[in-house]
Amino acid sequence: MGNENAVSARETLAHEEEDPTIDNEGAYHVSELKRYAPLLPLIAGLACSRVGLNASVYSNYAQTDAGFISDGTVLAALIVFAPLLFAITKLNEPLSKAFVNRSATAVFALETICVALLEYGTLFPLQEAVRFVIAAICTITSTCAMYYWLRRARGGSVIIGATLVFSAIAASELILMLVNCLPAGSQAIIATVISAAQFPAQHIAKRTSNPFQLVKNNEPRSAYSLKASIRNKRLLASSALGVAALGLTVGLLRGYPNGQPIAFDSASRTAYMLVTVVICMIIVLICLSGKTGFMTTGIWIMLLCLACLAITSFAAFPDSLSIGAVFATSLNALTVGYCYYLTIEFMTHGWRDPYYYAFSGWIVYFVTRAFARIVLSNITPLNSDAELTLAIMADAVVASALIIFVRFLNDAKTPAQELPDVQTSPLQKAVALSSPEEQSAIASLREDSFAAGIAALKKQYQLSERETEVISLYAQGHTQKKIASELFITPGTVHEHIRHAYTKTGLHSRQQILDFIHEQ
Repeated sequence: MGNENAVSARETLAHEEEDPTIDNEGAYHVSELKRYAPLLPLIAGLACSRVGLNASVYSNYAQTDAGFISDGTVLAALIVFAPLLFAITKLNEPLSKAFVNRSATAVFALETICVALLEYGTLFPLQEAVRFVIAAICTITSTCAMYYWLRRARGGSVIIGATLVFSAIAASELILMLVNCLPAGSQAIIATVISAAQFPAQHIAKRTSNPFQLVKNNEPRSAYSLKASIRNKRLLASSALGVAALGLTVGLLRGYPNGQPIAFDSASRTAYMLVTVVICMIIVLICLSGKTGFMTTGIWIMLLCLACLAITSFAAFPDSLSIGAVFATSLNALTVGYCYYLTIEFMTHGWRDPYYYAFSGWIVYFVTRAFARIVLSNITPLNSDAELTLAIMADAVVASALIIFVRFLNDAKTPAQELPDVQTSPLQKAVALSSPEEQSAIASLREDSFAAGIAALKKQYQLSERETEVISLYAQGHTQKKIASELFITPGTVHEHIRHAYTKTGLHSRQQILDFIHEQ
């Protein structure tokens, strides 16, 4: 008995030493952070695509934007994205994995070529019309590239989505600041190389774990309960209106007071970079600490506070517009990051192809932002009355807050409902009635038990790797369409794998599979 107790004590101690969540201050150990290492190629890819766009089309943020080039190219891209969105709406199943990967490789190449032409065009000036066409192609390809990286992240948890997006935003801002400090010729070379770095990032990403494989059982996959309510058209409409109202504010802020871009000096450019990077890291650390609820009300309060700081700074320092521009540009970068986070959420829980939500979100925010700037530049008395512009921006901030907090975030408080064909097991009932500490222990036990049961099912009935993967997701309550989306295969292929598994095992329902797993 003494020996057994000693062995048990040693095993417990070893488990505690390996458990990254056991710490006097509740901090993550290095081993816990290593769990997110497969996100690094996605973070690098998203950061590189953003650097390519901002270094070439947006003048490396030497000013709030590039004026008509940046906003005009958004409207030009709309001519391409609107038909694509319509075509995707008509699809009955997600785009194939092979098609998505081939398309991504093509847009990486086109973006790199466009970045090189635009960057070297600063040394050997291009005709304005030629520059605009190249910038429009760069906007289209870099946007598609960024959404490819977001698509790869679907199915992950709140922590994974927030870490990916805001780490990439922070990394891209640091790189852009570095590029901005280099001579013009070096800027062109570095920006082109960084854009091309998406190729090795894609190669590595294909050989690492998918984000949905990194999720622990006790990690929330959504901060907004979208699994239960994403089909609610009122939710979609209200979230779109809230983001559009903030996009209107950002568009006016970036061109205050008459629609022209605001130039940065070295101090204000550094301040903008620091504000953006620090806030991004704060968001990541908050989410890594387990406070995933921050991605609902918390982040919106942060964005709205930045908008208020920008408006107040413009009003208080009318002769030093770069002060307000620091907060306005940081607000834009963080709002873009938040839109990307929401895109991952909708990609994960939506019933359409992921690019449907990507292009829809792009239209809602970026087109509204560009439209606001163009209106401000060309309509009198708006472009000649600074007080009127400030009032409109303040009204848009209030409208965004009201729409989001009254509708979208109230809906988020509704508990997510299980899919109708999933029965609640005794273990699930026990989790619901337990304390948080007991729930964590039960979740760990459930994860180990489920993995052992799936392994036994595979070994006993000689299931293939793909059949095992499909049955594992199916047993966890995923629909066939959801499994197809996560594994980049068609629903018909999923159906065939399930049918083959049923034939091999002699089991004939999801519940029978679960019963087999629980008996192991």
